[in-house]
Amino acid sequence: MRMHLVFLDGSFRLTPALRSWLDEARLVAADHAAVRMARQGLVPDMVVGDFDGSEPPSGIPQRVFPTDKNLTDGELAVDEALSQDADRILIVGAFGGRFDMALSHLALLRRARQAGVLASLTDGVSEALLASRRPVPAGRPGDILSIIPLSPSVRLDSQGLRWPLGGLLLTWDTARGLSNEVVEAGAFVHLVSGQALVVRRLPPRPAG
Repeated sequence: MRMHLVFLDGSFRLTPALRSWLDEARLVAADHAAVRMARQGLVPDMVVGDFDGSEPPSGIPQRVFPTDKNLTDGELAVDEALSQDADRILIVGAFGGRFDMALSHLALLRRARQAGVLASLTDGVSEALLASRRPVPAGRPGDILSIIPLSPSVRLDSQGLRWPLGGLLLTWDTARGLSNEVVEAGAFVHLVSGQALVVRRLPPRPAG
C-alpha cells in the first residue's frame, strides 16, 4: 500500500491509532502544518504551499507556489500525494481551525476519489470518509458511528449496528444518522444511493 499522510494546519492528537499509520507512510505537510508537526516530533518528507505567513522550513524538500493561486494549500498537498501514486491518503488536522476551511476539506475527499484513491479526514481520534458501495468497516463493538447525508436523500445498508440502516431513508434536513453504535465484530455499512459521509473511530492499520 502506497500510504500518504497529508497534514493540514488543524489540531490533531498523535494517538496510538494515528501512530500506527506512520510506519512506512510518506508524510506531506501543507504549508504551516510543518510547524505543527514539529511540535509532535514529526518531520515531513515534503512541504507544499505559498508560505504567505511563514518561511519555508529549511532542510526539507519543498514546493513553493504563488500566493495568488486557485488551489488551497490542502489541495496542493493532496495533489502532491496523488502525483506520487498514493493509493491511500489520510488527511490529518482536518477538523480544527476555521469552520469554513474544515467544511471545504470535504472537497479533498472527492478530489482523491475522482483519482480512484481512498482518502479520509482525521484529528487522530475520529475519521470521516465518503460512503462507498463497497462495505466500509464500522469499527469495534462499542464504537459510535455517524452517517451525514451529503445529498438530499441517502440509502445505506449495514450489518452489526444497534440501529440497522437497511430500508431507512436518511435526508440532509434531519440528524437521524448520528450516534449509531457498533454491536458486532465485523460491522460495516455500504452505500445504496445518494452521497454520505461516514464518521467513525480512527482504526489502526490496516483499515478499509
